[in-house]
Amino acid sequence: MAEIHTYIYPPHVLQIGEEAVDAELFDMQGNKHHLLEGLLDGRYLLLDIWGIGCGPCRMAEPEMREVYGRMKDKLEIVGICQDDLSTWKTNDFSKSIVWKNWNDGKKGSSIASRYCDEGAIPYYILISPDKRIVTKAVGYYPGMFLGLADAVNGLIVKQDNSANYQLSIRKVEANANGTTIGFRYYSHKEYWFRIVKDSYLEANGKKYKLTAADGIKLDDNNFTTVKATDATEDFVSNLSYSDFTLTFEPFDTIPDTFDFKEGDGERAFVIRNVSLK
Repeated sequence: MAEIHTYIYPPHVLQIGEEAVDAELFDMQGNKHHLLEGLLDGRYLLLDIWGIGCGPCRMAEPEMREVYGRMKDKLEIVGICQDDLSTWKTNDFSKSIVWKNWNDGKKGSSIASRYCDEGAIPYYILISPDKRIVTKAVGYYPGMFLGLADAVNGLIVKQDNSANYQLSIRKVEANANGTTIGFRYYSHKEYWFRIVKDSYLEANGKKYKLTAADGIKLDDNNFTTVKATDATEDFVSNLSYSDFTLTFEPFDTIPDTFDFKEGDGERAFVIRNVSLK
């Protein structure tokens, strides 16, 4: 009856900025745990909703493991498997996971119904130490966890790059001659990325056009060049980053914050609320 009630009257799906809710899960030894245990010591909590047959879920594991090793004092990860208990407990990959590896005994439905806006996996939810949902993301993109680690550690420039942690702003200089921004982009060295010449800044109700670029070819395929980890494992060893700068028209009036928009395309990079304070 409870399952029927949930199907007919689905619970509210939590959104970014809302307070996380707790849930009861089990480890492989059958011990009970609370979902928000990882917040008890002031760390961020990353929920990883995954499945054994999900290729991207397994592809993400090496980078997550690299970041987890670096960030244990600031970041806890809870993996929530959507497979049944028997499959989860006996699978070799599942048994190799180094962070909290739990199951709700309901194929993840108790968590997914409260946190996930769609059924695709992997699904990631980052929760702050004060129990607020910081970001929600579907799918895996190489470099996203390295960028997330930068955000948790505290970027030099305050910003909201939760739409895509692969790209972040490292430096801003705004004056009467223009606004120059230093960026970093993480990815696998064999995967290209593009920044379009129609990129702009938005502030004061106005768009400020891109006027110059250094360290990147606009409207062209670019590849990351600087090795991002000391890891020797094949996939993780090929994670890298590139730094580049973009210059835009000067602000009419220097704002407190602005948004960076990589054009108006459907999959454009967006970084919001970049602080100039």
